[in-house]
Amino acid sequence: MSSPEPLQKLLVLEGCYNTRDIGGYETLDGKKTSWCTILRLDGMTAEQINQLHGMLID
Repeated sequence: MSSPEPLQKLLVLEGCYNTRDIGGYETLDGKKTSWCTILRLDGMTAEQINQLHGMLID
């Protein structure tokens, strides 16, 4: 059973640009990457890491 996909890949963090969840993309073998596992971002402060942790754990 597959889980529903989130509506947004973009994660909004103040002062951190272009942060995205890489979940849901199809892999070469036909599977999909997991949500909230791989993130693409431009850099983060400790405060942003804590904010992101709260967003993904809730």
